[in-house]
Amino acid sequence: MVFIPLSLDIETSTSDPNTGTILSLGIIRFDTGETKYWNIRHELLSVSPQAMAVNQIPVTELNSPERKTLFTVDKEFREFVASIKPLRCIPMGMNVGSFDMSFVHKYLPKAANDIGYRSLDLNSLIFARAYADKKDFMDVKRRVQKAAYEFAKQRAPDLSKHHALFDCYMNCYVFYELTGERPEWFGPINPVAI
Repeated sequence: MVFIPLSLDIETSTSDPNTGTILSLGIIRFDTGETKYWNIRHELLSVSPQAMAVNQIPVTELNSPERKTLFTVDKEFREFVASIKPLRCIPMGMNVGSFDMSFVHKYLPKAANDIGYRSLDLNSLIFARAYADKKDFMDVKRRVQKAAYEFAKQRAPDLSKHHALFDCYMNCYVFYELTGERPEWFGPINPVAI
């Protein structure tokens, strides 16, 4: 294997990297299950009420000293990626290339440079599976995501959907369902019929 899928998910203050920023970042190394999660500190920023309603991060906590700066997160993310070399990390997730990585490239540029420009978009893989099986995309996606939610709930019972690390667990399960690759850290699971 020359690359490692790296489940990546972010929560943001808006849906546009030109007006918003990253509020939290989660990653899971698919082959080992090693996780990293960062809450990012901001003193001033533009927020979208819709985005904040989705990610459920209280605006009043964004300046907490317990949260890390973007500079620190960029450094720690790079250290994590460097620990995996010579294997290459490929970000994997729902819309990861078009959404998540656009924010990562803008706000964590050194880490983004270390990862590169490739990504494994799970929506694209679901489209390919639906097309090959002659099934409706949304039906396939709903079935897989329902099972992914249950998987994530078992792995992170204190978290919920739209928490960056919870969504990373969901990504890992979806990748497993679409590829058949099941790392040992998954433990016993019941695959769904796609």
